[in-house]
Amino acid sequence: MHLHHPPSWWERLAGFFNHRRKLLRAYAHFRRLLRADHRCHQCMAALERVQGEDLPVDFHKVRRMAALLERQTERLVKELTAMAPRHGRAAALNRVRRHMAQAVRAASLSGDSPLAVSMDEAAGVAENLLGGKALQAARLKERGLSVPRFFVLTTKAFAHVLTHNGVEDEVARRLDRLDVSSPEQIRRTAHKLCRMLEDCALPQDLLRVMNQAHRRVFGGDADSVFLCVRSSAVGEDRAYSFAGQYLSVLNVPASALPDAYRCVIASKYTANAIAHRIFNGYLDEETPMAVLVMETVNAARSGVAYSTDPAMGDARRLFVHGVWGMGETLMRGEATPHVVSLDRTSLSILENSPRVPKQLEKPVVDPRGGLKRRPLTSEERRTGPVDGPLARLLAQQLMICEELLSGPVDLEWAVDFQGRMFILQARDMASHRLPKIMEVLGHLLGITRLLDMHLQTEDDVLEETARFFTAHPDVFSRSSTVE
Repeated sequence: MHLHHPPSWWERLAGFFNHRRKLLRAYAHFRRLLRADHRCHQCMAALERVQGEDLPVDFHKVRRMAALLERQTERLVKELTAMAPRHGRAAALNRVRRHMAQAVRAASLSGDSPLAVSMDEAAGVAENLLGGKALQAARLKERGLSVPRFFVLTTKAFAHVLTHNGVEDEVARRLDRLDVSSPEQIRRTAHKLCRMLEDCALPQDLLRVMNQAHRRVFGGDADSVFLCVRSSAVGEDRAYSFAGQYLSVLNVPASALPDAYRCVIASKYTANAIAHRIFNGYLDEETPMAVLVMETVNAARSGVAYSTDPAMGDARRLFVHGVWGMGETLMRGEATPHVVSLDRTSLSILENSPRVPKQLEKPVVDPRGGLKRRPLTSEERRTGPVDGPLARLLAQQLMICEELLSGPVDLEWAVDFQGRMFILQARDMASHRLPKIMEVLGHLLGITRLLDMHLQTEDDVLEETARFFTAHPDVFSRSSTVE
């Protein structure tokens, strides 16, 4: 027969303290649970504020807040499970992790993506590898338009440079801490990031691929050809996008290509480019930098052609602007262009500007490097650079490009000394009008106020510009005095 003995005083005392320890442990878990819950709500409130109030922040900050929310959720579940074990919580937490990872996942390129793509290989390659400008060059060539020889150093090459130099985390850290309401902080951050990329060492395999692509495309001219090293970020030259925000380096000798490449990829982080990207809601990962390396055309005449009136938007007429020599004089406003307008339907010439460009000299490529100036001949001074056959040829190519880009376009064109005509670039006209207006308005109003306005369309910007000049009629007189 089993006899039940009542617990001794010692056993009763031990039971009391064991129960007290359990209560204290449960209370400690509960306090940590409340702390994690509070931090989860803080993270969610911050993320909801970014989304609900459409605050301009770099996505690196959003990703950091999401990672903090995930860690605090893990702690909350851990403390809750310690207090009351229950099956299924781990599986639910994993589902939350998968959804959050998908929401903040950065786009990535496949491991076998090439570092360089030649002009003959570019057809059909996606924009996330070629970038916007190089993609347009490939499409123009595919449609049979005459494009200078080129190759592309892809976005994979850009990512390879960052990884090789171990600067990815530093870029993310600086963008995460960026206060976009402070123009001075944007400028400081941009300066540091640009210097960081300009000082990056290029990996040996990239230098080797760069040299191979250069020699494959230019053949026997590889050592003597001059290059235009142009930005080709993903999204560049789309409507309301990054036209004019990045750097292009012109008339580069082959030996200076690596240095020019570093300068162009560094321009991804200029102050204008950072502010423009954040203001328009782009992720840093959505705008990786490819670089278009194109042969410099030693132009006897060059210019820009428009498929609609660039000033008034009249789509019934096509316009060809031209100058003698390289187009730098036109782009910098140093020469008045010769302008020819044509009827869109018949391609008959409607107007041939009576003012011949006020040029006495034309810039041409100097074989020793850079540009040199050559006097215009008497025939060139008398006739102007845009004749009827050239104007009609450009008009036909404008309409081909309109079909490609599904809207009004402008073309940069050049004719070399052998009479060969090349299309250097084709852009949606909306892609560079709004950024230029935004740049001017940003200088007038300041980046902080401009970011607060949430201007989305060209009409919004033009309306705000008109409002500014109505309120400040003395701006132009002050500017003239300063100049």
